Amino acid sequence: MKKNILFLLAAVLLPLGAMALQVSLHVEPSSPVAGEYFALRLKFDRQGQPRFAFPAVSGMSLMKNSVSTQVSQQIINGKSELSVSYIFQAVAERPGKYVIPSFKVTVDGESAETNSVELIVRDAAELAKVPVSDRVTAKLNILPERKVYTGEILQ
Repeated sequence: MKKNILFLLAAVLLPLGAMALQVSLHVEPSSPVAGEYFALRLKFDRQGQPRFAFPAVSGMSLMKNSVSTQVSQQIINGKSELSVSYIFQAVAERPGKYVIPSFKVTVDGESAETNSVELIVRDAAELAKVPVSDRVTAKLNILPERKVYTGEILQ
């Protein structure tokens, strides 16, 4: 009986340790404006102290002392998924195309490479030339003055 329990426990825990470290790098918003801060999100699937060094990108500054951390865990149908994000503030000095090359991230002795990120930084002056009516679209729905019930179709 003890052998069966140990075998079952090993069968459940062994695949968890065999999963490779997954890392990704994202820019938010995807098309930032020159001179304004944007977020670089480094996301991985392990808890632990990561080791990494952002590569230097000409014309872009990274605020290393302004880091926020986000941890998310979901359990769906018994399957647990963990996501850890480090969010850095960055700024591009000039408009143009920038490429952040991939770099190595190590968590608890396991290493993986991030994806490289290409971003187009826009000029604030160009953005100001676009009329507000072309940038913002809103659709307003006016509800009836009578009481509305859940599931009721409104016309």
